[in-house]
Amino acid sequence: MRDSQIDYPMYCIDKTLPVLEKALVNHLSVQANYYSFARESVDVVTLNPLVMIKEGGLWRMVAYCRERADTLIFRVDRIKDINETAEMFEAPADAGKITYTRLPAYS
Repeated sequence: MRDSQIDYPMYCIDKTLPVLEKALVNHLSVQANYYSFARESVDVVTLNPLVMIKEGGLWRMVAYCRERADTLIFRVDRIKDINETAEMFEAPADAGKITYTRLPAYS
């Protein structure tokens, strides 16, 4: 599934960022098709967006991943498709103290 040459950004974020922003503000979970370099596959994940970060010109999202039962950081440009769900979640009272794990293949 992976091309021999991957250009960055991987996927266009023009439609993804507004969905994430709305979900973040309204505390709604999202379901995303997220590209994993480690598995060279697109996985369906359900995320609770907690914080958006722009580092090195790339948008990243700190989110609780239900499939991994952990708070992780995701590159927004690795989200192929995203859909807001109707399911609400409770955000932490102090988002500034959130700790998260970078995925192994994260660069």
